[in-house]
Amino acid sequence: MVSSNVPESAVSLNTSGIYTYKKFNVDKLKHEYEITVRGSYIEQKMNSKLREIAKNAKMPGFRSGKTPYDLVVKNYKNEVLGYIVNNTIDYCSDDLMKKFEVKSRVSPKVDIISLPDLDKKDERSDFVYKLSFELMPEVPMIDLDKINLKKIEVKIEERDVKEFIDSMRIKFPNFVSVDDDSYQAKEGDRIVIDFEGRIRNKLFQGGSAKNFAVNLGSHTFIDGFEDQLIGIKKGEIKNLKLKFPDNYQIISLAGQEATFFVRVHDVQIVKDFENDDEAAKKIGFKNYSLLVDYAREMINNQCKKMGSFLIKKELFDYLDASYSFDLPTDIVKQEQQRVEQESISEVDPFKEAEKRVKLAMLFMKFSTEHKISLTKDDILNVILNQYVSRDLPLNKALKRFSSNRQFQELVRGQALEHKVTDYVIEKVNKEKQIVSVKKLKELFDDI
Repeated sequence: MVSSNVPESAVSLNTSGIYTYKKFNVDKLKHEYEITVRGSYIEQKMNSKLREIAKNAKMPGFRSGKTPYDLVVKNYKNEVLGYIVNNTIDYCSDDLMKKFEVKSRVSPKVDIISLPDLDKKDERSDFVYKLSFELMPEVPMIDLDKINLKKIEVKIEERDVKEFIDSMRIKFPNFVSVDDDSYQAKEGDRIVIDFEGRIRNKLFQGGSAKNFAVNLGSHTFIDGFEDQLIGIKKGEIKNLKLKFPDNYQIISLAGQEATFFVRVHDVQIVKDFENDDEAAKKIGFKNYSLLVDYAREMINNQCKKMGSFLIKKELFDYLDASYSFDLPTDIVKQEQQRVEQESISEVDPFKEAEKRVKLAMLFMKFSTEHKISLTKDDILNVILNQYVSRDLPLNKALKRFSSNRQFQELVRGQALEHKVTDYVIEKVNKEKQIVSVKKLKELFDDI
């Protein structure tokens, strides 16, 4: 118990006389109270609730409301005690907070020290519990007039467009069949094959296909399949002996030895397009001009995202360096655990957690003063952009949001951060800085 080192003068009686308390100041924000509730009060509440239950109690062998009181006590005593204890904790804690005019607190925690032993008539014990919580700190207001940020704008040049299109050409190579039947396929070539896989001389599901295009070196198949086809020629037949990995995703095939019968129908090599329009058509555009427009649009979108990230980071770093106030330790610890789970390299989890909590509180204060509130669209955008994935489709993400309070608070906090950040960036002084695409990427990569 924490009461052993507390001076007697710290013990106070509440106005109703139901409980006494001892106050402990752990630090500037964290407070602890040891609250002792009279055992007679608990007994009184217990008896009142048990008599209420007895009026309608139904037990085998007795009509409704006619069950002997001692049987009602025996069957409902523990359940009622839990109910009374919880209600008493709520009542006494709220009453104490009113006494000290505590309006906002975070991370409240209750630890039961001792329950009353109501069976002892002569020496009845009291109910003792510890209440701990942290006060919300005094958060300063963000001064927009003192903030100066760099707004990066990008000049897209022809070489940027060409590099982007060249990267797309690599993804859509122009394969043409070789005329020389003696040509031996090499890595980077494509072969069109029929294959038939067997395990212990029996075909297995998914192990066969016809006219299947294989890009040698793409590692589409299990290890060894493509390697054994290097050097093969058009019309050639080959048997491959392979073993599925022990951790293969299809459990029935994991670790199994298999034989693949392969027949090669065609060998194709990469050939340059005759002109830019042909390349554009291969990629999916009617002509090269439309491909160029698409490339510029994509580069511009990518640069906007990088520029937005950079200006937000500049703002966050400024706020972190410019404002200092006490932070609730429990919230910082919770955020630190989240940072550690993210496994961000080269980041001090504690310092990063402090920064996040500080920014969240600054944004909360700012949103209250400027009447910035969240809409359903704000929430939905965060869920769509940050949580929806192949493993977590939208309907499951929304269900998780509605049923998981911790996830709900996380999403709301992120949505508020986005909205306040956009508002602040729009209002503060910004110095335009024009850079090349290459320079922007360097700035982004250096973060």
